[in-house]
Amino acid sequence: MPITEDRLVSQYEAIHKRKQYGQTGHEFALQIQACLLDLKPKTVLEYGCGQSKLGEILELGETVWVRYDPAIPSLATIPINRADLIISTDVMEHIPEKDVADILGHLRALSENCFFNIATRPAREVLSNGENAHCTLWSDDQWLQVIRQFFPAAAIAHSRA
Repeated sequence: MPITEDRLVSQYEAIHKRKQYGQTGHEFALQIQACLLDLKPKTVLEYGCGQSKLGEILELGETVWVRYDPAIPSLATIPINRADLIISTDVMEHIPEKDVADILGHLRALSENCFFNIATRPAREVLSNGENAHCTLWSDDQWLQVIRQFFPAAAIAHSRA
């Protein structure tokens, strides 16, 4: 199953080659650490990780941290079939609207638990095709409504105005 359009993946791959991209996950380390303490997952999948070092700054104990990003060749395959928790920070807004439900379905097939951080504003990054890197800009409430179709207990835990 393709995760997103190849034309977008190739543009993100070019960005990864020229700059550190995917460095926002650490901003949510406290919230994610709380999830780890509460859920005590054996396996965590960082979905759309970029060059994140998030797994290195958290207290993981015995938890296995798995990274996935389709735009980084060495991380472009998900090496597990299930995870106890998925972390997805600054990813969903990069997914075209028509693919959002497929991605959420894929995430749900991988785990019952997912931590999302989703930007609701345009990105500073503009892709080489001239499009804003955040191609799906929905309000918090719109995202929550769609996410609840796959994760019914979802709630907004943190939001910046």
